Amino acid sequence: MDSEFHSSLRSVSTIFPKIQEEVSGKDVVDYGCGRGILSLDLSEVARLVYAVDIRPHPEAFSGRPNIISGYPEIVPPRSADFVLSLNAFEHYSDPKKILLHWRRILKPTGRVYLSFGPPWYHPYGAHLEYLTRLPWIQLWCPEPLVMAWRSRHRTDGAKRYQEVEGGLNQMSLRKCDKLLIETGFRITSSRTVPIRGFAWPLRFGFGRELWTARADYILSLEADWRQAS
Repeated sequence: MDSEFHSSLRSVSTIFPKIQEEVSGKDVVDYGCGRGILSLDLSEVARLVYAVDIRPHPEAFSGRPNIISGYPEIVPPRSADFVLSLNAFEHYSDPKKILLHWRRILKPTGRVYLSFGPPWYHPYGAHLEYLTRLPWIQLWCPEPLVMAWRSRHRTDGAKRYQEVEGGLNQMSLRKCDKLLIETGFRITSSRTVPIRGFAWPLRFGFGRELWTARADYILSLEADWRQAS
C-alpha cells in the first residue's frame, strides 16, 4: 500500500462512506494490509479480519484474537464477506490472478471495495515524482531511458517498470474494467476522481485516462460466476 495512504478506517470511509456499517460483524480481508493499521481498525467492528500481505507483520496484531495475519493463501475459499484493496492494484504483477483469488475467497454474496491510483496514464502514473516533476514521462520517454535515469537514484537494478520496488503493472482504467469483466465481477458502483477537482477532462474519451487521480469500485460476483467460484 503506497505510503500507508489509506491507513485508517476513518480515511477509507471518506471514499466508501458506508463501509464501517457494512463490515460490522462480518468477515473481512484487508488485502495488501502493509503495517496493518487499517486491519486494527477493522478488528474493532468486524467479526474476523484477515490481514494479508506479501510481507506479513503478525507481530503488529498481538492481543487481537479476531485478526489472522499471513500470506493471501491463509484465507479459506468462500469465507469472506468483503475484500478491501486500497492503493495496491496498480502494483500487482499479475492482477488477473489476484482478481481470480478474490473470486475464490468471496462468499457468493460477497463484495470487493477496490480503490487505486494514480492509474498508468495519470501525469505521474510512473510513480517517479522523486525523480522528476515532468508529467507523463512514461508516455513520451522510452522505458530504457527512464530506467537508466532512475538507476542513478535507485540501486534495485530494475530495467522495466514491472521490476521497480513494489512493481508497476501499467494499470489503466480500461485495462482494469476489462479484467473485471474477464474474471466474473460486476461493477456495482464506480467513480473516477479527477486531478485537483477539475472534472471536465473526464468527459472526453481518453481524457478520463489522462486526468483521473484515483479510481474507486464496489464489486460483486456476476450471478453465473457465483456457483462456479
